[in-house]
Amino acid sequence: MEAFRRTQYREEDDLTEGTDWTDGRTRRHFISKVLVIIGFQMAFTAGCTVGVLFWPLAINMFQKEKYLMYIGAGGMFVGSSVIFCCRRLSRKVPINYFLLFVYTIFTTMMVCSTTVYYQTNLILYAFGTTVLLCICLTIFAMCFPCDFTGYGPFLCVTGFATFAVGILAFVMKDPLVQMIYLGISLILFSLYLVYDIQLMVGRHKNQYCEEDYIIAALSIYSDIIRMFITLLQLIARIRSNN
Repeated sequence: MEAFRRTQYREEDDLTEGTDWTDGRTRRHFISKVLVIIGFQMAFTAGCTVGVLFWPLAINMFQKEKYLMYIGAGGMFVGSSVIFCCRRLSRKVPINYFLLFVYTIFTTMMVCSTTVYYQTNLILYAFGTTVLLCICLTIFAMCFPCDFTGYGPFLCVTGFATFAVGILAFVMKDPLVQMIYLGISLILFSLYLVYDIQLMVGRHKNQYCEEDYIIAALSIYSDIIRMFITLLQLIARIRSNN
């Protein structure tokens, strides 16, 4: 997906990155809008997940109908591809909100299909660790002078390499390879979160433009969800090895 964030536009198009906002109020309004959207996404996903975990019939359904996880993952891929590739749709109200809501539904389906296989205490550990990690990474992205916005292509290449390691871990079924894969994935998603936050807040080499609040919200929301899922799997595997 990272390649889509650096798409080159024609002269009549608005630039997504590399713009310079001289009005601080405009940037603050953009950040506030993105954070509010992410808040609604997180509330929807968390609410649905808690509802499923406390409803035995829903747990049985998700455990029995395992294809729901693949539907959720496939919907996430298609939804994010449409939003990243069709920039005019992602900037057009209300269709951009509709596309983001559909993406959030598929993501929630994937999260629910994953969490039903884990104990509640492990889910709480993963949730707390994710919150703490997100706070630390946000402070780092906003307060430290390091600029990650120019490393998008490197993150993209690292993502493909991590995907290859994931396939290897799935085929080999080796616990050590799976632990290595989860560790690399956690580092990668953490770097993506710093990258996306810096694109949102500006003051760096590259940044989102004012019309890309949907893309910014989707990117940060996806980073957090992937970090949570990775941490949940990592904590469960560590617990099983002890």
